[in-house]
Amino acid sequence: ALFDSTKELCCDGNIVQRTIGRLADCCGSRSYDRVRQICCNGKILDRMIGGHKYSSCCGDTVYDPRREFCCEDDLNPSSCAPQSAMGECGGEKYDSREQRCCQGKSVVASASMCGGVAYNAGTHLCCSGKLRTNVFGTKQCCGHRAHEPSTQLCCDGRVFFSIGCASRCGGACFNQDTHLCCAGRLHPRSAGDSCCQAEAYFDAAQICCGSVVHASIGGSDRCCASAVYDSRRQVCRDGRV
Repeated sequence: ALFDSTKELCCDGNIVQRTIGRLADCCGSRSYDRVRQICCNGKILDRMIGGHKYSSCCGDTVYDPRREFCCEDDLNPSSCAPQSAMGECGGEKYDSREQRCCQGKSVVASASMCGGVAYNAGTHLCCSGKLRTNVFGTKQCCGHRAHEPSTQLCCDGRVFFSIGCASRCGGACFNQDTHLCCAGRLHPRSAGDSCCQAEAYFDAAQICCGSVVHASIGGSDRCCASAVYDSRRQVCRDGRV
C-alpha cells in the first residue's frame, strides 16, 4: 500500500503514524522517537534522565553502561568477565579489556577526552576544554572554537572573517545556532548535531562508521569498516563482522 513518508512509517508491514519527534523509527510494529526513546528487543523505553546519550539496551531493559555492566542480556553478571578484568572508575564498574579510566569515567579504550567527555578525535576537536565538531578538518582551535587559518583570523581567542560573516560553509555565510556545516555541506540543526563526513546525524541516537550513519544499538555498538555491530555478541575481523 502507498503511504505518506512525511507522516507515516511502514513497520513490520503495517502503516503507522510517525511519532512526534526529530528522529522517528520503527520498533517492531510501532513508531518511536530515537532521540527521547530506545528500542530494546521490541520494547519502547524512555532514555534515562541525565543519561540520554548513554542509554543502552541489556536485553529488554534500559541501562547506563557507565554505571552497570551487561553481558549476554544480563545486568552485572558475576561470570561475564574475569575478576582481574573488572574494575571501578569513579565508583562505576568497567571492563578493563575494552575500556580505560579517564578523569573518573570509564570510556572506550581508544577514546580521547575533553572536559571529562569521551570523543572521536577524527571528527571533533577539544578547544579550551570545549568539544567542537571539526568542520574544517584542520584540527586547529582559536579559543574555544574550531579555526580555519586559510580563511580566518584568530585574534585574542576570537575568530574573524574577511567579509564579516559569523561563519562560512562552502563559501556561504551561515548561522551556527541554526545550521551545521559538514564538509562544505549545510544542514539545519533539526537534521543533526554532529557530522559524519558530509552528512548530519544525532550522536545520541546514531553512530557514524566511516561515512555511513547507522541507528545506535546501545553502548556496546562499534564500527567495523562502514558497518555497525554489537561487540557483546559479534566480532570484527579484517573489516567484516
